[in-house]
Amino acid sequence: MVTPELIAFVRHSREKGMEDSGVMETLRKQGWSEPDIHEAFGRIQGRTTPQRRGSLQATIATIILLIAFWPAGLVLMWAGTNWPKSLKVTVSIAPLVLLVFIFMFSAYARSLF
Repeated sequence: MVTPELIAFVRHSREKGMEDSGVMETLRKQGWSEPDIHEAFGRIQGRTTPQRRGSLQATIATIILLIAFWPAGLVLMWAGTNWPKSLKVTVSIAPLVLLVFIFMFSAYARSLF
């Protein structure tokens, strides 16, 4: 949850000349979540939300691993991306649901013959 204190800390750190990446790292070490950090930056007027470095590379690598090596892709997705939790859960469960439907359909098709 974004608090007024969090927003004030980000604003004060920027006024002191601290780089956004340094502010974000400090907040991570203090236990703030990625969504809260990004929301705090986004609430500051006239400022854009900073992007994590390497997020495009992490996204590309995650997608490739999810397609080619599903378990490794899941680990990278949960640990290395700032995707919304609902998307992570959907991507984690969808292949299992698909496998269940394939198994059920193949069993049903065999029973017809």
